[in-house]
Amino acid sequence: MLMTTKLALALALESLLGLVVAQSSCSPDTVSCHWSGTVDSCCSPKYGLVVLNLQWVPGYGPNDEFTLHGLWPDKCDGTYAPSNGCDSSRNLNNISSIIELANGTLYNRTNTFWPSYILSNNDFWSHEWNTHGTCVSTLRPICYGDKYVKYQEVLEYFKKALDLRDEYDVYDALR
Repeated sequence: MLMTTKLALALALESLLGLVVAQSSCSPDTVSCHWSGTVDSCCSPKYGLVVLNLQWVPGYGPNDEFTLHGLWPDKCDGTYAPSNGCDSSRNLNNISSIIELANGTLYNRTNTFWPSYILSNNDFWSHEWNTHGTCVSTLRPICYGDKYVKYQEVLEYFKKALDLRDEYDVYDALR
């Protein structure tokens, strides 16, 4: 039986995905979901909330832990970003290779705690990135300035999703 748990995490600018790139133009007083006027979407996420979607699928992942289904940006009103993603120019179909080549530890964690029960892991992770990761405005390459390293935003998205899964340990809370 598939059981999905969704945790809406309203996180302030400083912690939303932990991925806001420090820029001199970013005000420390900017809070997500409270935009008034023009705010740089590198400083405050366009979609200011995230839904950490966890799943329990027997036979996929550890027997005593929930696994990830996704980390989905939310429009601050309970609705999600566009279902086809936010920036098709950043769509990728080789997420597995990107993670494995850049960070073996992250790759192993992703295989363990973000398995697909329908598609190949690569196809599932590519779908999650293309549909949800591209909607995290603070992860756009332009937000990194001249410090940007190719695929840095992909690695940060997957790492933060896994870190949030660890932090919000639903299995342990239900014991």
